[in-house]
Amino acid sequence: MQRKLVTGPISEPITSAEVKNYIKVEHTTDDDLIDSLITTARTTVEDYTNRSILSTVWETYFDGFPNDPFTLSPSPLQSVSGIYYQDTDDAAQTIAASDYHVNTAHLPGSIDFDNSNFSAPDVYDKPANVKAIYTSGFASSGEVPEPLRQAMFMLCAHYYENRGDERAYVPRAVFDLCKPYRVHVY
Repeated sequence: MQRKLVTGPISEPITSAEVKNYIKVEHTTDDDLIDSLITTARTTVEDYTNRSILSTVWETYFDGFPNDPFTLSPSPLQSVSGIYYQDTDDAAQTIAASDYHVNTAHLPGSIDFDNSNFSAPDVYDKPANVKAIYTSGFASSGEVPEPLRQAMFMLCAHYYENRGDERAYVPRAVFDLCKPYRVHVY
């Protein structure tokens, strides 16, 4: 299984003004740096929790049809745009949406095929011959749990204060705030 980012979030869950207030910066000299730190903090939290913080479009490739059901990460799964495969003639095909059910209630989200109507087709003999395109993440920054926002503020402060110091460890509180939101994929 391979996952590829198609479209990242259109905004960040915390703003530059909020971070500047948090780290007590009143000048504009470091605005570009702070914007970069926000993105780094978000991706760090996303990697640790196996979540998309805001709406993000992904493609996941499988070598053949995975076992039913199959999971899509990162969480939370919002929707599935489509499931596609290469048939035995290497022609692109689409699975009808009526042949599968998208489960967004569980973490991680999953796709269940309607076994009464669906039989996995034969696929072209090459890697990554089945693809799911989907959107995951919280729909708006207002939906992002406050502990994850606080973890991002703490990371921004840590990265800002420890620029160039590779010995500086991320504060344990960041992981403590994120841990209840980790999604494990088996």
